[in-house]
Amino acid sequence: MKHIDHIKELVQKARDKSISKSELDELLQWLDNEEAAEYMPEICLLLEVEEDKADHSSRWQKLSDKIDEEDVRADQAEILPFRRSYSIRPAGRWAIAAAVLVVGSVLSVVMLTLNRHADGLATMSGAGKHTDAIVPGTKKAILITGNGNEISLDSSRDRVIVQGKDFSIQTNKVGQLVNNSTGSGAGNEVLINTVVTPPGGQYEVILPDGTAATLNAASSIQYPSAFQADKRGVKITGEVYFDVAKDARKPFVVSTEKNMQIEVLGTSFNINAYSNEPFVKATLLEGGVRVVTDKARQVLSPRDQAQLGEDGKLHLLTNVDVGSVVAWKNGVFEFNSTDIKAVMREISRWYNVDVVYDGSVPTDLFSAIINRQNSIDQVLTMLQNTLRVHFSIKNRTIYVSN
Repeated sequence: MKHIDHIKELVQKARDKSISKSELDELLQWLDNEEAAEYMPEICLLLEVEEDKADHSSRWQKLSDKIDEEDVRADQAEILPFRRSYSIRPAGRWAIAAAVLVVGSVLSVVMLTLNRHADGLATMSGAGKHTDAIVPGTKKAILITGNGNEISLDSSRDRVIVQGKDFSIQTNKVGQLVNNSTGSGAGNEVLINTVVTPPGGQYEVILPDGTAATLNAASSIQYPSAFQADKRGVKITGEVYFDVAKDARKPFVVSTEKNMQIEVLGTSFNINAYSNEPFVKATLLEGGVRVVTDKARQVLSPRDQAQLGEDGKLHLLTNVDVGSVVAWKNGVFEFNSTDIKAVMREISRWYNVDVVYDGSVPTDLFSAIINRQNSIDQVLTMLQNTLRVHFSIKNRTIYVSN
């Protein structure tokens, strides 16, 4: 058995962001043992969580509350920890482990030792001289109304954008773009509106039926100012997360450019349909959807992912990590054994940069959870110190070499 003083030392190292990967693995393994429950009071004390000896279940609730509290307070320059949404945290190892990671703002399971030996981008050829204009994405988009007007959208709130005869478009108190259908009857004025996020932009749109659509960078959604009596249909490009308002009378249908349609009644799901990605991916978080292509139909259950390849074949993955799929919506990149080209495609879209490969492409795989508000220097330094890869930056182009 591990001596509790040694365990306390590991917890303290996690808090100080000085723990190594092997030490974190050791700590997580210990938390799997029955001995961990015996030392709950000491662990709670280290994490500054009150411990209720009379009620075991309340201990975990207080740890969960502590996680949420620290999550709100987390330094936005750090890589974020586990998220409560879509994380399965039974009483035991993961509740404490998550709290350790939150309080310590640990970078990630794989990236914990990077900052101790980071050389920084300043040592790279051409780096540090041209990165001032490269910043993380922000809340911005363009609304193209049905009559052709283009209106820039930002983080402004409580602003009337368009007032039509039978509809209105405005931003609400939290900065969402809200579309209201104000008329009734078959003679309503219906216009087809489009919201487009540029590279380095993200935006949330509330559709006329109350459905929430969150657009990732370099994405778009086309929708009517009022839905038809029997169907709700939208078209998207890029990546969009939907929380669909329930309406059993009106199926909600999402169409992509690559001939995939998703049909739902009320559910939460994510669609990744970027033109430069090898697959169109539809991932279900809650509810149920039917994916339809030219060649196949597939009903998805929660945690299923349908992938449409360039060959037109539809593939089904089950039990996917939905937290990593929607990490972008929660403000982080989450990479799980991801190749460098896929990593750089995400970076390119979010930081609005071009990527050029110089020579052979590195084959290493990368795993980390990274705050999307980190500077480009921080992100590339993490990559360079983890993989056999080098970067140089000139103007808004990142050059990648092995």
